[in-house]
Amino acid sequence: MQPPSCSAACICRIGWATTPAFNVLLSAETILKTAQVPQGERTFQINVSEIEARLEALPFVREVQVSRAYPSTVEIWVKEQQPVALLNQKGLWPLAADGEVLPQVEAGVRLDLPVVTGAALDPAAEGKRLSAAGVQLCEFIRTLRQQNAVMYHDISEFQLQANGGLILYLYSHGVPVYVGRQAWLERCERLDTVLRQLPEHGGRLAAIDLRFENQVVTRVAG
Repeated sequence: MQPPSCSAACICRIGWATTPAFNVLLSAETILKTAQVPQGERTFQINVSEIEARLEALPFVREVQVSRAYPSTVEIWVKEQQPVALLNQKGLWPLAADGEVLPQVEAGVRLDLPVVTGAALDPAAEGKRLSAAGVQLCEFIRTLRQQNAVMYHDISEFQLQANGGLILYLYSHGVPVYVGRQAWLERCERLDTVLRQLPEHGGRLAAIDLRFENQVVTRVAG
């Protein structure tokens, strides 16, 4: 007896259970349209490798698995790239952790990511990587998200200055944080300690300066 035909019962899953967090960058409609699962063919005749190849060509796709679930279902599993920030250059462009500029997302997709700006970031095109300084910043942002997700989500903007100095802008306190040109992770650990001792929304706080050795300098509004 031959297996029954596939009746276009295609299940699309974006993000896998093994992924702790993911952004939905591609709609299920886009994925199913690209997959082009044949209609009317028997399930065992469907070439899942061809479907996977088509889906892997989509932007933001990191990994794809397509499988047959008899009697009449094709399951599509898509793991997306996880941008770490948005590059603000003539629009907002998702940035991968390795500094690659990813395509802009579909209309209606909202990314809750910090913005990256600064004179040290050379103009970059889609599919290209940022300058060495930009790549270093993206790697730092990825590590910060892994090690301190609370602080990562409290940062609205990473500004990389022409001299390589980094300035952060916080949601919670609304002030600039001068991190300097080196030891960014170590200095953010000190910042975390200080923020726990400050009232939220800053009060009279005007700025936080981490550029001094083993010190945190807070400046108040005059």
